Amino acid sequence: MESQALQEILSRFDAMDQRFDAMDQRFDAMDRRFDAMDQRFDAMDRRFDAVDLRIDVMENRFDRRFDLVDQRLESIDKSIEKIAEWVPFRTPPLRSLQ
Repeated sequence: MESQALQEILSRFDAMDQRFDAMDQRFDAMDRRFDAMDQRFDAMDRRFDAVDLRIDVMENRFDRRFDLVDQRLESIDKSIEKIAEWVPFRTPPLRSLQ
């Protein structure tokens, strides 16, 4: 009787052990999938960082170019003001062409 009860307990433990092994295999497969997803996300992060860096560089270039254009236009405006102070402009009255 004791040996039969012991055998039943051992068989149940064996069944539980098999279930746990199956669960471990499933968890290992899930871990591999998550690792693969992490690698993909890391690759995407690197690509986004590279694109972000390129955008920043382009933005800085455009800012510098627009600053240069603004400086040039300001210098032209100052030059025109200086010329206007020194050169007397006289415009004839507008006449109709009739």
